Amino acid sequence: LGTVETHALASAIKSQKVLRFLEKLNLRGTGLDDDKVNILSSAFASVASPLPLKELSLSGLRVHQDSTVEQLFQKPECRQSVFPNLQSLVLSVSSFAVMKGLAGSIRSGVMTCLRELCLQWDSGCLGGRADTIASGLIGGVLSCDTLPHLRTLDMGQLSITGIDAKIVTASLHDKHSIFDQWKSLETVRLCIDMTHVMEALEEETTTDVLWSGQMKLDLTMRLHGNASSRSFLKKVASASNPLPCKSLDLILNYGGAMRGGVRQEVVEALTDALSVGRLCCLRSLEIESVEVPLHDLFDCIRMVDLPLLCNLRVVQTNLFTDRELKMLGQKVEKGGLCQLRKFDLSGCRNVGGEGLKVFCDGVCACAEGLPSLSIFDLSYMRVGEGALFLVGPIREGKLPSIEQIRLHDCGGFSDAFMHSLSDAVLDGRLMKLEGLDLSRNDVTASAAEVFCKTFFRLPALKMLDLFSTRAGKAAGVMAFVLSRGGMPSLETLDLRDSGLTDQGRQKLEEACGGERRRGLATQVQLFVGGN
Repeated sequence: LGTVETHALASAIKSQKVLRFLEKLNLRGTGLDDDKVNILSSAFASVASPLPLKELSLSGLRVHQDSTVEQLFQKPECRQSVFPNLQSLVLSVSSFAVMKGLAGSIRSGVMTCLRELCLQWDSGCLGGRADTIASGLIGGVLSCDTLPHLRTLDMGQLSITGIDAKIVTASLHDKHSIFDQWKSLETVRLCIDMTHVMEALEEETTTDVLWSGQMKLDLTMRLHGNASSRSFLKKVASASNPLPCKSLDLILNYGGAMRGGVRQEVVEALTDALSVGRLCCLRSLEIESVEVPLHDLFDCIRMVDLPLLCNLRVVQTNLFTDRELKMLGQKVEKGGLCQLRKFDLSGCRNVGGEGLKVFCDGVCACAEGLPSLSIFDLSYMRVGEGALFLVGPIREGKLPSIEQIRLHDCGGFSDAFMHSLSDAVLDGRLMKLEGLDLSRNDVTASAAEVFCKTFFRLPALKMLDLFSTRAGKAAGVMAFVLSRGGMPSLETLDLRDSGLTDQGRQKLEEACGGERRRGLATQVQLFVGGN
């Protein structure tokens, strides 16, 4: 929103004619700085009676001055018009002043109807102190008295570490804490980062307290190569009961040279915890730039039941190979990954066509296939002509929910792959596909022409990336189909460095701006550089 638009919105709020029934106001990503927030705050303060506002999103808030925050959160007139009926609040943590203002409003008792509070971290404004804010709120502001109807507290984007992790987890699960008495609270989302947790705090901070009291956590744990990560996983493995989270997201990454990377002991501790069934709440597993053997870990994943696992991301590691992918294929064949929504293997250069064949055969052999999979990323791999195996599950209807296929720079394709993919499109197997990345592969002009003729059967496709291929030579066919309404949802077409000629570019520009496409909801952004 520009200043003029913000004034216009403020006028509508003041009049209470247009917006007197307003229940939901989403200002996410509208560039609200101090000046614009002051304009809106003045409008809210001038309203005679409380707005019927139930949902308010101030994500992307760029407020830094204490006086601005006082206007929005602490001025009595503003509080009484905005917050009394509010049930859902999404707020960017753009400064400490914002959190002070929020705390003041909560303490004043005007947010008693609030059911959902989501705090998002603006790292550019706060540096690394989001954890202090989280511990401050939980330690001294949030309670069943000030927010008696709160059901969801989402602080999953505030990465909490060190002494603050101790404060937060202890507050959540101490028998005498406010959380133990907070009967309405159903879900708490937290992210605990083990990077800077000192060994002296290990036991108190992230292990024993997780089993005391009633667990309501959706928990994200960032594990690195330090002793704290290993200690946490060993505690999980040795516990008499599974980790009592509603869901658990584990992130193992290198963590920078100063942190020494993820050591073998951490991977072994994770394997042990999985093997004894203590991580059945695992929802997401991300392994990034880990250069220790992964065979035992994935052999264990192949054997254990993980009913919640919906995100599996193994990227930028040379030690995830065909052998590990075959193990996942065996698990899929037995119906073990039916909840999987995102599968990302980008940058695993030691995975080739052999492993992909076994995995795709497993998908085909499974009665359900992968019914929920929406994102499949094989970029920066050496799959090459083995990409043809991917088309098998698609043509058999085993990937009915697929929305994104990413095959950037994965060793080139044969024409057979493009022809088979075209057949799958014509069979109506990719009607939900929104993004297709074939860039930096040897897509020939003849294969591209065959594929272009299928554009009428891609109604949801928003992004087609053919950068650094030879597909630009098929621009004539592409333009013809686009001019007649093919790919009606298309927003981005990348044909950089693809052999596109001036004549081809002209045809595409005319097609994208033609009469039929002007009537569509989206306009095409065409990239043609490097030709």
